[in-house]
Amino acid sequence: MKHNKKIPILAMLFIGLISSCNSDMESLEIEEVNLMSIQSKSLILPVNLGVAGNFVILSKSGITNVSPSVITGNVGTSPITGAALLLTCPQVSGEIYTVNAAGPIDCRITDAPGLTIAVLNMQAAYTDAAGRSNPDVLNLGAGVIGGQTLTPGLYKWTSTLLIPRDIELNGGEDDVWIFQVAGTLKLSSGVRINLSGGAQAKNIFWQVSDAVTLGTTCHFEGNLLGATSIAVQTGATVKGRLLAQTAVTLQMNTVEIPSASASTPPPAIGDEASASTPTPAIGDEASASTPPPAIGDEAFGGIIAYILQDGDTGYIEGETHGLIAALNDAETRLTWQAAKDYCLALEVGTYNDWILPSKDQLDLLWDNLADSDSNDGPNDSGNIGGFEGEYYWSSTEDDSLARGTRISPIVRTATISVTTANVRAVRAF
Repeated sequence: MKHNKKIPILAMLFIGLISSCNSDMESLEIEEVNLMSIQSKSLILPVNLGVAGNFVILSKSGITNVSPSVITGNVGTSPITGAALLLTCPQVSGEIYTVNAAGPIDCRITDAPGLTIAVLNMQAAYTDAAGRSNPDVLNLGAGVIGGQTLTPGLYKWTSTLLIPRDIELNGGEDDVWIFQVAGTLKLSSGVRINLSGGAQAKNIFWQVSDAVTLGTTCHFEGNLLGATSIAVQTGATVKGRLLAQTAVTLQMNTVEIPSASASTPPPAIGDEASASTPTPAIGDEASASTPPPAIGDEAFGGIIAYILQDGDTGYIEGETHGLIAALNDAETRLTWQAAKDYCLALEVGTYNDWILPSKDQLDLLWDNLADSDSNDGPNDSGNIGGFEGEYYWSSTEDDSLARGTRISPIVRTATISVTTANVRAVRAF
């Protein structure tokens, strides 16, 4: 009888042991999941801005301004004329770059090739940010957030995003936030984005596929990559960059480029290194005797059409950046819209950031890669670009007509309204 009474006691001890083990296992599983989450977020790389990172404001369609504004950093517009850049010299603590002699007359720097590379890098950065997959957070707050603290990671909204109240980004100095917004982004008037824990504006990226509105007297932090317009309303302040594929509008604003480590140059498009890793220059892995890259060399999915020189926008001493042309034309002549679509869809090896060249870029292809017997460019090796036709589409528009270039000794440029033309894609490196 005494022996039988021990059985329930032993059973209870055994159950307790199993329960303890299960509890420990669950605890370990939770810790492992948390660790995996932390590791996942720590692996998010910043978006490569390339030479676009040298600008605090860069726009393809112009920069309007209601004075006074205070801008710290370089500004530029391309391919639109410098006449569309309405900031004045005293308002900018930095350089003002334009594609032609128009613009602020006392301080502008005319550098169409350098701006071309910067814009290409801006577009590639937008594509990079938009292409990041597996978000840590999807549709937070159903597109309305405020009063929240956001940790580092990849956030995605499949429609618009409204921020009606202050938010805080909390993380370390090397942590990265990427916000993907498939619609408009609006920061309400008086609202602030605050950083804590060492978080830095240079590591925050907002990729927005529609218009951006920063309300009056609000404060914004981070790099804005806008597919359309960026409107900064009266008295708003920005610590970051305004990189717009259409226009930027300012109204008595303060815009300051985020600080970066003095020893860390801006990363180049295509780098897989972390933000603290210096940008490798072309030829880094080659021996010291390897000759530097030259116009006409085949590299990075195509043929080098231009190399940035000292004095060009985006030039970085000790590094090589420039413009790559695809090795071949499109197989058939295309309409203008089809030409743009073709370039955006083009993939050559691992390179998928091709675009239809601007008018200025086509001129570079002519000067450096076409038949030198009838041009004034540096190429003396014949038609090394392998151009097969006369008219080539550009992305530039003039009076609602596509602007094209004739690869011909007779007429170099013309506004053309032909139905189809040849296509040669370009990319930045």
